[in-house]
Amino acid sequence: MNRREERIRRLERRMGELDARIQELEADMGKADAKLREDLAPRLKEIQDKRRKVERLLADLKLKEAEAWDDQNLETGLFAIFDDIGERIGKLFESLR
Repeated sequence: MNRREERIRRLERRMGELDARIQELEADMGKADAKLREDLAPRLKEIQDKRRKVERLLADLKLKEAEAWDDQNLETGLFAIFDDIGERIGKLFESLR
C-alpha cells in the first residue's frame, strides 16, 4: 500500500469517527432542552465543518489516485506498444538476412 492509499484509509476512518460523533451530538440535542441545544450547536457545527474538510481532502486524494492509475496504465500500454514494434522490426530484419 502506498502513502496515498494509507492516507485515504486514515481519512476514511476519520470520517467514520466524525460521522459517529455527529450522530451522538444530534441524538443528545434531540433529548436536550433549549439551553443545552444552544450550547451543543457550536460543537456540532465545528465537527460538521471538520467532516466537510476531511471529505474534500478524501475526494482530492481519490481523484489523484485515479489519475495516477490512469497515467500508470498509459505508460504500461505505451511500453507494450513499443516492445511490440521492436519485436516486429527485429523479426523483419531477421527475415531479410
